[in-house]
Amino acid sequence: MLHFPCLLACLFAKAKRASKVLGDTQERTSLDERIAACDAATQVATRLAPMGYLKLSENLLLLEPFAEEFPFGLKLKVIEKLYIEELGAVLCGSKRIDESETHVEIQRLVDTFKFWESDKGQIAKGTSGMTPEQPSFLPAVCELEARITDVGFDGEEDEAFQQLVLKQRSLERRASNESAKSNSNEDTLDDGKQLGLDVEACALGKSLENVFHSDVMTKLLNHVKDAKLLANLKLWVREFLSAVESEEAREWKGNDALGQRLAASFESATRFCKMVAYLLQMDVAGKPSLADVTWFTEYSGPTSLWRKTVKAILKMPEPQGQHFTDVKAASREFLRSL
Repeated sequence: MLHFPCLLACLFAKAKRASKVLGDTQERTSLDERIAACDAATQVATRLAPMGYLKLSENLLLLEPFAEEFPFGLKLKVIEKLYIEELGAVLCGSKRIDESETHVEIQRLVDTFKFWESDKGQIAKGTSGMTPEQPSFLPAVCELEARITDVGFDGEEDEAFQQLVLKQRSLERRASNESAKSNSNEDTLDDGKQLGLDVEACALGKSLENVFHSDVMTKLLNHVKDAKLLANLKLWVREFLSAVESEEAREWKGNDALGQRLAASFESATRFCKMVAYLLQMDVAGKPSLADVTWFTEYSGPTSLWRKTVKAILKMPEPQGQHFTDVKAASREFLRSL
């Protein structure tokens, strides 16, 4: 049996030969478009991580007619990659971003995290969230919420993937039990749907964390003596806290089925923004305190590399090496003096 990539390569080769035979016809144009779309889909599915932004944008343009057919997990990874790129362009500067529009762009990015807004369905309607320069998690959230409405969460507080693994094993044992009751197949199907929703909710939470814990935030923190980057960091902190500390957001995170599962993903980002606000004595929503600073500076656990990185920026001098700059050194010295 041929390995899948080899089989795919053979199919592409046959399709391209067929295209040449068709000559200059409408059929050839249609076939060429499908070949290009299949090639783009293969690249996005198998080589997304190392793919450059421009190449990804080109592939997504080819795949735009098929956006609704993307697997949910792949869609999240694409949105995550696009969002981190856009976050860096807006907050750290880019030729394609007008500096005079930075505040507006920050507001736009924060708006796409407002999963608690009642009109988010209308905002997300007709979009996939996988649009370069305008990424959004809102369509993925609306898609997941629609399935939750149909199936529902079980309401139990699980411990992310550890509990999912235990549940999956339970389903596997149940499915293999030949002496199950007559309705066991239906129960297993329901539990399988429930498990799928739990996994997708965890995947969404992980993508959010990857965005919030990206190098963009630590870069800004490590450049607080750069006037432009400091101004952008303050704008982000103010807008983000204004959103997540609103009454609507608090209620959503506390009472909504999906909100409860995503609350932890927002928590670490909120702590970061409060820590910055406290150190820089900013007047923001959420009442930042010293506890938000020590949440990072006193962290000694083994799991959060991001908290360790923030802790190092706050407490340690900039290490010597090829990436050393005077701005970084001055920024860390300033943060240690606060």
